[in-house]
Amino acid sequence: MRKCLFWVGSILATLGVNAQSQDSMTKLLLNQVQFRNIGPAKTSGRVVDFAVDPEQSSTYYAATAYGGVWKTVNNGTTFDPIFDRYGTQSIGCVALNPHNRHEVFVGTGENNNQRSVGYGNGLYKSSDDGKNFHLVG
Repeated sequence: MRKCLFWVGSILATLGVNAQSQDSMTKLLLNQVQFRNIGPAKTSGRVVDFAVDPEQSSTYYAATAYGGVWKTVNNGTTFDPIFDRYGTQSIGCVALNPHNRHEVFVGTGENNNQRSVGYGNGLYKSSDDGKNFHLVG
């Protein structure tokens, strides 16, 4: 961030903008920046399981060892995190109900212990394609 501020200030100075105006313009530019989640930030964000929608194969869920659950509806071009609000990012498996593709199950707790382990807090179920989950066990 410091490099970004220096860079913006340097450009404005080159354009002949005074220091007070530089500060105002820098603040204005930085207020336009919106932060967003770009994926698992831990080295243990390994993919451990997939669940593919049997009727729409471009929609699938990816479970990561310690990065939560991610959903794509465009064959993996983009992914959205769908399990960020449930107390753990440690995931062991993800599955779809074979009789109802809208029901998603997430088993928390890393199932492949390596150098560290992330503990889970239960089994979760979603009845609305992963929009909301509730603890079932």
